[in-house]
Amino acid sequence: RHDVESRGLGDVYKRQEYIIRRAGERGLKGAIIRPGYVTGETNTGSSNTDDFLLRMLKGCAELGKYPNINNTINMVPVDHVARVVVASALHPPKSDELAVVQVTGHPRITFIQFVGALKKFGYEIELEDYVSWKSSLEKFVVEGTKESALYPLLHFVLDDLPQDTKAPELDDRNAVVSLKKDAEWTGVDASTGRGIDEAQLSVYVAYLIKVGFLPRPANIGEPLPEITLSQEQFELVTSGAGSRGSSN
Repeated sequence: RHDVESRGLGDVYKRQEYIIRRAGERGLKGAIIRPGYVTGETNTGSSNTDDFLLRMLKGCAELGKYPNINNTINMVPVDHVARVVVASALHPPKSDELAVVQVTGHPRITFIQFVGALKKFGYEIELEDYVSWKSSLEKFVVEGTKESALYPLLHFVLDDLPQDTKAPELDDRNAVVSLKKDAEWTGVDASTGRGIDEAQLSVYVAYLIKVGFLPRPANIGEPLPEITLSQEQFELVTSGAGSRGSSN
């Protein structure tokens, strides 16, 4: 994650892992989970609208331009991450020591596919090289009459976004082991993993439109799915709670 608060949490996570590893040396069985970008729920798209990636969608839609960045994004739906967490806790991949369980997206979407999909859905948005896009965004924020969704992250996106968003390939064999063990109990084999493709992204965009985070597209594009939220979910998000967490 690259939202404003999470960038300062690296040391906290390291301390937590240190404590867990020490507990493992004393006989604790379990696993350390390391997910990538945790994204919205698969079926409803319920998401944390303060997330960097969703702010990127909105900011580029506002600007009408998106940067030419070919990096892949390690995005995994929150419900799959939760399944990996439970499976790893109940069925640790290693019986004699704590294991690190990487949660990585299958498939992985590229940055261009992620933001550029807005055009397919009917948004007026054009591709620019990163340097030109940075200048356009800076001018939009400085001279604009309204605050950009990317304003809180301006220092980050204008620094070296292509370098800062590189997602390493991760070894998720431990996750596969735990998920296969979990399938023997649940009857659901999720060991092939989950990721974000354009079909899943359409669910997220439909959700963001429904809760008012994104405007409706100006043009007719590929149809978006109909999202159904309970009254409680809708009120939670529209009251402002969705900006700090998910409405799942």
